[in-house]
Amino acid sequence: MLIPWVQAGIPDAQLHGLMGFILRRAGDVPGAEFALATARRLAPLELVYILAQGELMAAVGRIAEAETAYRDVLALSPPRASGQPLAKPVLDALEGLATALTAQGRPAEALPILQAELDMDPKNLRLQFALAQVYRASGQPLAALDIFEQGVKASPQNPTLGHNLAAGYADLQMWPEAERASAAAFRLGAQGEAPWLVRGRALVGMGRLSEGEDVFRQAVERGIAGPDIHRDLSQLIWMLTGDLKESAAPQRAVLSKEPRDLGAITALAKLHQTAGDPLGAIAILEQALQAGTEDAGLYLFLSDLELSLGDAAAALKHGEAARAIDPAHPGIWARLCDANLALGHADLAAGLVEDILSFDPHNVTATARLATAYRLMGDPRYRSLYDYEAYVRPYEIETPEGWPTLETYLRDLAAALTTLHRFRKEPFDQSLRNGSQTAQNLMRSSDPTLRAFFKAIDAPIRAHMHRASAAPGVLGRRNMGDYRIAGSWSVFCVRKAFMLTISITRAGYPPPSM
Repeated sequence: MLIPWVQAGIPDAQLHGLMGFILRRAGDVPGAEFALATARRLAPLELVYILAQGELMAAVGRIAEAETAYRDVLALSPPRASGQPLAKPVLDALEGLATALTAQGRPAEALPILQAELDMDPKNLRLQFALAQVYRASGQPLAALDIFEQGVKASPQNPTLGHNLAAGYADLQMWPEAERASAAAFRLGAQGEAPWLVRGRALVGMGRLSEGEDVFRQAVERGIAGPDIHRDLSQLIWMLTGDLKESAAPQRAVLSKEPRDLGAITALAKLHQTAGDPLGAIAILEQALQAGTEDAGLYLFLSDLELSLGDAAAALKHGEAARAIDPAHPGIWARLCDANLALGHADLAAGLVEDILSFDPHNVTATARLATAYRLMGDPRYRSLYDYEAYVRPYEIETPEGWPTLETYLRDLAAALTTLHRFRKEPFDQSLRNGSQTAQNLMRSSDPTLRAFFKAIDAPIRAHMHRASAAPGVLGRRNMGDYRIAGSWSVFCVRKAFMLTISITRAGYPPPSM
């Protein structure tokens, strides 16, 4: 009914705006984009059309354009007095801007914007949550936890806020606190997958493995499990048993009823990869794609597997396929970079990561790949980027108080760590092979031997930070004056076990371990 009016060129912003909303819902991105642009031209101060442009751009992966639209909404919004509630388009734009900045690796830019709005409307729960999420993305989980704690104090009967608090504790691997907050949220009626995920992880982190497994299984049986719960369940059974068939049973049961369940597909393929069956993992992913499960993550997983088997051309092809589906997916650049490195296109790989580092200069995985590209190119910048004399040095810790010698302490430390190993196999996506890894938060252990370790390594860490900060280059500039240990674990190598000699992790290059 609207098309004849639109084709007649009637200059009515509401008409074209409504057409844009309808076309977006119908999946006509070009048509929706044109209609919304027309509506905005006719009513340049109407925030809802600008917001809709941002949401459309975000939905199709054009994140930079989405950011621009969200900023336009904020710039055009009328000033408000302290305590006056935000208009819905403005609040939506604030959330959208925070998400867009985070997706582009710039979450810290959202902090002052959100904080200024929250100062004027301190009880706004959506603003509180958006700010907490940005703090989490910025590597400031304690600041996020403070917001979650304040929220629960203000609204103790709100199950969503109770779950947020549990998730905040889980971010810091404060497993007992996470478990208590999670139990309280469930008593209040928390709904959805996330509360089950946090509760299961908290129980596993506390060493209550069978209870954690039961929570994950219940979520799968209830049909509310997403990729994270499927992954955690299959990984937990694998680490406990080392049995591929038993570990895969929950996912195969789901896929027998719903063959396109993305979480079950991904977890099953990951399980086969970890068990040393990459061809089986590829078959699972290809079958899912043939069945119509279009997802950028599946193509990226295929790219990883093909690269591990030496087929860099196929890895590049599937990386490009992922980009065609979701250009803004944060994992695409790394896959394209790795495939180009393997194909000998170091210059192309360098260009990719240089773009990443232009707006995210502290991205350590990009820095690692850039160093590899420079080395393959024979570029002298490799030596300045990776100055081993400046950045790599062994340190010996002092004997902790209470032990006569360092050797005595290290024997006690090894014994204390050994008692914590309750798994038979390694977790997913780690450099360990044919061994086990602890799940507990070692930094929060009450064991005096473990607590002494973190005190003992403090002085060497600070000495190395001081030494590295004096050196020129990217890594030296990363010194912010202090440090925080994001996580720690122990690995136990059984017969024929080993660690991969080189790996790039989300946290750094190479990964820390104990």
